[in-house]
Amino acid sequence: MKIIRVFLVGLTIILGFVLGGCQDNNTFLNIKYKAHHLISITINGHVNKEGTFLINRDASMAEVENKFKGYQEQAIKLDEHHHFKDNEIIFINSTRFSNKININEANLEDLVIIKGIGKAIALKIIKYRQEYGLFKNMIDLMNVKGIKSKLFNKIYEYLEI
Repeated sequence: MKIIRVFLVGLTIILGFVLGGCQDNNTFLNIKYKAHHLISITINGHVNKEGTFLINRDASMAEVENKFKGYQEQAIKLDEHHHFKDNEIIFINSTRFSNKININEANLEDLVIIKGIGKAIALKIIKYRQEYGLFKNMIDLMNVKGIKSKLFNKIYEYLEI
């Protein structure tokens, strides 16, 4: 990695001379400053473009996400305030679930983890369960106000009876 960084610093300096002509010492110092503040991170897992990326040490999360072309569906996103370190290797997991969530035992916190179920729908599921008893099959979820076929198809694979 250090060889790559040295090469990139050298290439940046050469390009600065060729493209900008080095009219004064400030141009050289500016190029050297920018190259010094680049770090290398490797991102693998459930992103649209895995690889090693050069980013500014103080890059925003949006800038970094742009490098790896965003997350795949159900990926656990990085914390917005993550501070990247040079040569950091990051693996993006595909899901927050190690097992399916039992719809008859799930509490509010369990339900809102599922993409597509917000607090309002989670509360409706719990209220339905309290009023009508345990769900007998997954299709009973369609009786909960606010759960139509589109949402049902999105969430059922993460739930069980």
